[in-house]
Amino acid sequence: MTFSIERQEYRAVIICALAFVSGLFIRIVQDGVANYFAEKAIDWNGGLYKGNVKDGVPEGEGQFTKNDMTYIGQWMNGELTNGRILSPKYEYEGGIQNLKFQGFGICRYKDGHTYKGYWNQDNKEGLGLLNYADGKMTFAFYKAGIAQIPEGQNYQHGNAAYGIDVSRHQGLIDWPDMYISANNNGGVNGNLDDTPKYIQPVLFSFIKSTEGSDIVDTRFSDNYSEAKRCGILRGAYHFLSLKSSGKDQAKNFINHTILESGDFPPVLDIEKYESAQVNLSDEEFSKIVPVAKEWLQEIEKHYGVKPIIYTNMRTYTNFLKPDATFGKYYYWIAYPGSTPPEVNNCIIWQFHHHGKVAGIKDNYVDLNKYFGSYSDLKKFVEKEGIK
Repeated sequence: MTFSIERQEYRAVIICALAFVSGLFIRIVQDGVANYFAEKAIDWNGGLYKGNVKDGVPEGEGQFTKNDMTYIGQWMNGELTNGRILSPKYEYEGGIQNLKFQGFGICRYKDGHTYKGYWNQDNKEGLGLLNYADGKMTFAFYKAGIAQIPEGQNYQHGNAAYGIDVSRHQGLIDWPDMYISANNNGGVNGNLDDTPKYIQPVLFSFIKSTEGSDIVDTRFSDNYSEAKRCGILRGAYHFLSLKSSGKDQAKNFINHTILESGDFPPVLDIEKYESAQVNLSDEEFSKIVPVAKEWLQEIEKHYGVKPIIYTNMRTYTNFLKPDATFGKYYYWIAYPGSTPPEVNNCIIWQFHHHGKVAGIKDNYVDLNKYFGSYSDLKKFVEKEGIK
């Protein structure tokens, strides 16, 4: 009997395929259970699991459901190390150990409360901020689930809203560990006590994204994502330069700054004094006014919201206040000291240039205060911020 070349090649392919399957079967028998992705839920540990499996246990991304609880995230040797826990009473995201809250995480309860901070086996343990459904909050070091409120504290957290602005100059920031030292009335002077008795939370942050037409802050992406992970209201800012057009600088910001719903409006930083442009004459610096207008127009067109202007008092007085065009914007004014600036539409006051904040090691940071409570601040961002 004779075979065509095509039939011989087909037969060879079949034989090779059978050999491969046979070898795979032998490997599975020898190794136990092979690695695979369970597209349909499988029985595991008294519940149902769907996802990546290695040697019979979850390994990699997967979802496990048991007793009305769902555990989603990254598994390692059958243990969920980080991810989400969903229950009829809450939704949690953060560190996990033994299928319990562990390390830093945020828990959003169905009754409207939210806790962001540290946990130890489902108990609040360490620095944490508890937002109640009625707008009140507690910020403290927790022990066995109980907030350690110091004797003599005469203020309610959230009545004043403090924040920071950062760039690459602050280096690596431990966002979950941030707090500001305060006095017994809640006031902040910029110092950081070694063993603070009274503390204030960092409730909002502005993060440098770009400068000029070609500079991108190397820490922006990490800082911006960490602020969100830690439940801190966030915004991005651009430092305006005279070296390129407002349109080109707006393009740089847009290309490198993805803003999300719930973020502050974009911020334009315009500075002559106390900045890299301090040595320019007033006549030279005045050329920045049309550049600023162009940037503001391009940014508002792209993001659909009116930007905020950051500046210092002298720049505002000498270059922005005389031009009625700038009167329609909200302001964030740098004016170090104990007396707030008297500027129309000023919503945020930068009162300290050399503040110390826990979580920012060996570097100073600017401290800011919103003119209103934290509830007022959230309403402002909801109304004027990114939709």
